[in-house]
Formats: sequence, C-alpha cells, structure tokens
Amino acid sequence: MRGLNTSRNILCDMHSHILPGVDDGCRTLNESRSILRLCVEQGVGYLAATPHYYGDEPVSRFLEKRNTAAEHLMEMMGDEACPQICLGAEVAYYPGMEYEDCASELCLGKSNYILFEMPFTRWTPGVLSHVRAFVHRQCVVPIFAHVERYLRMQDKRTMEEFLSIGGLIQMNNSFLLARSTRRKAVRLLRKGFVDVMGSDCHNLTTRPPNTGEACLLLEKTGLSDVYAQMNRTMQSIFEEAISGDQAASITGRQNS
Repeated sequence: MRGLNTSRNILCDMHSHILPGVDDGCRTLNESRSILRLCVEQGVGYLAATPHYYGDEPVSRFLEKRNTAAEHLMEMMGDEACPQICLGAEVAYYPGMEYEDCASELCLGKSNYILFEMPFTRWTPGVLSHVRAFVHRQCVVPIFAHVERYLRMQDKRTMEEFLSIGGLIQMNNSFLLARSTRRKAVRLLRKGFVDVMGSDCHNLTTRPPNTGEACLLLEKTGLSDVYAQMNRTMQSIFEEAISGDQAASITGRQNS
C-alpha cells in the first residue's frame, strides 16, 4: 500500500489494529483516519496492520474482510499523508494450524514473517511442538507478539524451549511506557531479549498509537542504540514485505 516516505530514519510499528470493523480495534473509518494522523505526527513511516485471526473462519473469508477494510480506509485517506501500511494478521495459536492451507497468506505483505500470538496459559510441550511444526511446515518466520504478557506464566525451561523455535520477539510499547513495568522492560531491552516493538494500538483512548512516545523514552534511558538496531530490523522486514525479496530474510533472533 502507498506510503509516507522512504527515509532510513523513519519509525516503525510492527503491531496494530487500525483497520475499521475487522476485530476489536478501530470501529469506524474516522477513528482509523485519526489514528493514522497521529502516527504521522509521531514520525511513523511503516505500520503493520495486523487484525486478529483466531482460526474460527476460513482464511479466505478473513482476508476478504481485511482487504476490503484496508481499501475503504485508503479511499478515505485520499492524498493525505499516511504511513506505509503493510497488511498482515495477528494469528492466535489454535490446534491443527500447522495444516492450514493458506497460512502463508497471513504473513506481512509479500514476506514470510507472521505475527504470532501464543496462548495466555502455561505452555505445554504439546503446544510448543505444534508451534514448531507450524513454523517448519508453513516456512514462516514468527514474530511473537507482546511477549511480556506470557513471561510470568512460564518457567525457565519452557522459555528456553520456546526461544529455540526461532523467530523474533516483539514487545508492546506500553510495557516500556507504564511506570509499573518500565524497569523490567528496560532490563529485557538491555539484555537483547527483544527484537522489535509495536504499539498494538486499538483505539484513540485506552490503547492509542504510542511509537513516538516510546522512542523518546528510549533515548532518555540511554537505549538509543538498542532502538536503532530494532528499527533497522523492522525496516528490513517492511522492505521485504513490500518488495517480496526474501533473499535477506531474518531467520533467527537478532539480538541474542
């Protein structure tokens, strides 16, 4: 989809729910347009539109709804400044997903990266085995969404097995911005546990776009270099999503 610019210094958002009427994110076209305007103000040049996919409907039907919503949004935006939007999905784990015929169509743009949501429970060996099979059978590179939400539910051995699957780790900006969790977020970032970040924005009130705010805070906490590396990773993903060139695909953790 059309974009704002191609500067190497633009900010990226790997996770959002800005398409109207597709999931629990934006409800109306006007709300979506307002969020895109805020993204432009914050300096966001690349934005992943990743509505929820739960496996409870055919992939083809989900894609039809997603694409239609995106087309209507772009029609409303007209010539107004807008980030480069790449269509994808936030794919929640469900049993048997490794046998899904159209899973690759849920990837971000033309890339083989797929935003993946793990279960909000203690992960069993069976769950991790299914996820591993999904990654290998579908030949995708998972970007594990908002990993901070899972950490307290898992033990060290489970996390080690999870990380061995490969792929990238995504943290929500809100985990860094919230005072109650900021210290833990900074520790994870300093350790190189996080590969990419995203707003996971849903609306203008309780879950607004916040990439610009997160970037400023990272600068204040001395993590500019960490964020610069993450931003380079994100731009590489978006460029692959737009061009379809998988020759330089990132196939493993970048900051391990």
